[in-house]
Amino acid sequence: ENGQEYEFLLIQIEDYLKTDVGIALACNVWGDKLITNFDSSKPLGDYIGDGKRVLIMTHDRSHVNAAIGMHNSHALLSENEYEWYNAGQAPDYTYRRGPRGGNQRYARMMNYFCQDNPGFGSEDKSKRVNARDRMQCHADEFKKQDYAKGIINVMMIDFYELGNVMSGQEAIRNELADYDQRACDNLRPCKT
Repeated sequence: ENGQEYEFLLIQIEDYLKTDVGIALACNVWGDKLITNFDSSKPLGDYIGDGKRVLIMTHDRSHVNAAIGMHNSHALLSENEYEWYNAGQAPDYTYRRGPRGGNQRYARMMNYFCQDNPGFGSEDKSKRVNARDRMQCHADEFKKQDYAKGIINVMMIDFYELGNVMSGQEAIRNELADYDQRACDNLRPCKT
């Protein structure tokens, strides 16, 4: 559609499908927009130019089948831990899974959703952490991790309509440095 010609959808499945039929159904629903046999050395723009805009991956290696469009997230996406419960502190930047370097091309995803309980998002906490200055500070810290290698491609965000996510993402993309250095968390300044 007009205005969306460069949009790309990345779907990471916490794999509970459990059957080949479930995997095939998850892939088939995307039709000719789905990327099969993804090659990370090929620019995303080439796929988008061919009308391929959806890349699906799973962490469950037993369900990887690139020929039908289910790819291995361990090979394509490096990420931090996702458990984060205290909105007054920074997220956990500890390496969770995925590539850690070398010559391989891979995406770096920052898990950025503060929860009430494991598995339950929090609108109140999201409002607090989805602030532009905090997002910038946390993204800068994420990029310093050895597995991120100075890059952030994806942010996994809960309740993106709360707070000021779009302004935060724009500032991160443009690498603006004009954020409040005290905004990172309640314990320390962003920059030392």
